[in-house]
Amino acid sequence: METFMTQFLMAGVKTVATVQVLDEGKFGFVLHLSDPYEGGEMIPADEDRDGVIQQTEGGRWEIIGESKVSLSPEDLQNLGAAIEEDFLKT
Repeated sequence: METFMTQFLMAGVKTVATVQVLDEGKFGFVLHLSDPYEGGEMIPADEDRDGVIQQTEGGRWEIIGESKVSLSPEDLQNLGAAIEEDFLKT
């Protein structure tokens, strides 16, 4: 599975996330909320994921299943937009 890092605004603060491409249109994510990740390639295991998001047919992003973190609707759309910019449009 392909993995990449992206940045998005969460509550107005630039936040780094590792994103893993799961199935078509589904992306697992791990938020780096404390120290920036400075290691090599990070491939999160299923239990390490903070959540999974998917874009709906209407273009909105939503959490699929349970999530370890609560994202505001705006933060969720910002993460989705970062995924679009860094992965889907390349």
